[in-house]
Amino acid sequence: MDGRFIVSVLSFILVSSTAFADLGGKLHPGINHHQIKTNPAYTVHEFILNGSTIHEYLSGGKVFAVTWTGRVHPDLTQLIGDYSDEYSLALKKSSRMRGQRAQAQVKGEHVVVEKSGHMRAMNGRAYLPLEIPNGVSLNEIK
Repeated sequence: MDGRFIVSVLSFILVSSTAFADLGGKLHPGINHHQIKTNPAYTVHEFILNGSTIHEYLSGGKVFAVTWTGRVHPDLTQLIGDYSDEYSLALKKSSRMRGQRAQAQVKGEHVVVEKSGHMRAMNGRAYLPLEIPNGVSLNEIK
């Protein structure tokens, strides 16, 4: 077998088996999370995924927002989980309405995804507006 194929398969298995929370989910063991902020309304956990720094915002044990910074945008299906289809549909509708290929902000029924940046310096956030704890501002989610 080709060595690159083996490395690709092993990388896929490692990423696939690495557990972390996605939007609406619970924080799972199995990835090296670091709790970096805590206040009465939420906690923030940080980890690295495929070269991007990911922050998960949790309240009541569930992730209500995810932010990222890195050289490229991460695979959103991993970060927004069950909301991926909703995001894809909202992106298609938004693009058709505005005649553009990509939007800085895409609002679905339950999820909002915002992406920005330039080559090698990408960032963004995804959040569930109805799950943001009372008294928490969107400005805190960065």
